[in-house]
Amino acid sequence: MIKKYLKFGLLFSFILAQGEFQICTIPENAFMLSNKNGFSALHFKSNPVNNVKMDIIYFPSNINYMNIEYQKYSFSILDYGKLIDQIDNNIIDTFKSYELILKYNYQKQIKNILTLKMNTGILYSQISNYNSSALTSDFKFYLNNKPNIVLSLNNIGFILEQYTSNHQKMPIQMQLGILKNINNSEITMGYDLIYHTNIKKYEHILCMQIPIIKEILFRISSSNFREELLTGDLEQDWFYGFGYGLSIHSKNIHSDIGISSLGDSGLIYGFSIQYDID
Repeated sequence: MIKKYLKFGLLFSFILAQGEFQICTIPENAFMLSNKNGFSALHFKSNPVNNVKMDIIYFPSNINYMNIEYQKYSFSILDYGKLIDQIDNNIIDTFKSYELILKYNYQKQIKNILTLKMNTGILYSQISNYNSSALTSDFKFYLNNKPNIVLSLNNIGFILEQYTSNHQKMPIQMQLGILKNINNSEITMGYDLIYHTNIKKYEHILCMQIPIIKEILFRISSSNFREELLTGDLEQDWFYGFGYGLSIHSKNIHSDIGISSLGDSGLIYGFSIQYDID
């Protein structure tokens, strides 16, 4: 029952509330999944534009996400699967639902002072016979003399076609990411502050990355939203709300495994592989 409500909650939150395209707010890859969308300063540096990449994320209730990226272009789909409109044992309707986004990625140095990374794209969402579309852009930048501090504006855009006549808004996020190496070691700490305009809440995210060996890195993360998942049972709560990840690097190939806990609703699993083009 919990998984059923999770699925329909994810699906209809952007119809009945703020028109939130969920594909804009979920993690884009296994790295971001393990970090609760934090470590933005580390992700800024470790994600070159010139690559070939594939990301797959499995949510509870058979909700699946896939992203394919080639150099400056990426295409993503969030598939909610087959949904059933049912009262007791009487099936009224069955239908599919999904969201798509096509993006163009761009990175530029501005007068050797500022590094800007941005993407712009078009969104499309389909639920049964209802559909919606939007234009969206993300902007991330840092000063070259302070590369460990990154500012981001996410999901800036406007809705072209709405599900209903109700006024809907994009789920705009404002994010500050800070990176710090512990005592000049290879252990890295990250702090991110995100303001979610759609729910009018601040999210504080703490991340830590520890090298196992030079080519393998372990990560753990948590945020203040974890409190909403706690049950009061210590035997269960110690795991709830945390994210975990493992990165494996070679010369041109980088892979990530990410896991994130949703408490009683289950786990999210993700896998990413990236090939850097010389």
